[in-house]
Amino acid sequence: MEKNYIDKRDRIISSAIQIISERGMSSLTIRNLARQEHMPEEAIYRYFAGIDEILLEILMVQTKFDDSMIATVEARYTSHLDKAVGFIKLLVSYYSGYPELAAVSLHYEELLHNINIRDYVAGFIVKRKEYLCNEFASAIAENEIMDTFKPDELFNLYLGNILVEMLSRRIMNSENAFEDHLFSVIDKITNMIRIKSPM
Repeated sequence: MEKNYIDKRDRIISSAIQIISERGMSSLTIRNLARQEHMPEEAIYRYFAGIDEILLEILMVQTKFDDSMIATVEARYTSHLDKAVGFIKLLVSYYSGYPELAAVSLHYEELLHNINIRDYVAGFIVKRKEYLCNEFASAIAENEIMDTFKPDELFNLYLGNILVEMLSRRIMNSENAFEDHLFSVIDKITNMIRIKSPM
């Protein structure tokens, strides 16, 4: 019984992500979820109190991915720049592999207007930014990278490129070379700011 409950909750979350990806945030309603899941509307309420709880669960999935990616780069890399870039590349791979969840990221602004979940949304975004900015600041302090850009500017430069490419991918309805293209851009930015060791 417990397993079926968990499976059904996961399926509802998956359907909610799919609705957001295909039809936008405003289409995420209990009625549309029930149709997608081929169940009566009242049955959704056995698993979730409402749409806000479902949205919070989706954001918690993304938080778990971020935590996992941070743990991975912390174990894998020693330099601060490599940790930051490693996290960013894992994020690109994540969005490349799960384009539906990437679509949710394009709705963060809208989610910030939801009074019931905005603190969680803001906290999630701030945590990601703080991690990367701390690594960039340490990379500057330890002469791994030039101080041409401030840490928050580097965050915007890297993450801005990812957001623009995710939006372009949706507009062009294309999955082609998303990851390869962004990896190339990330490497160009990184090579531009990295302090080269003297020969």
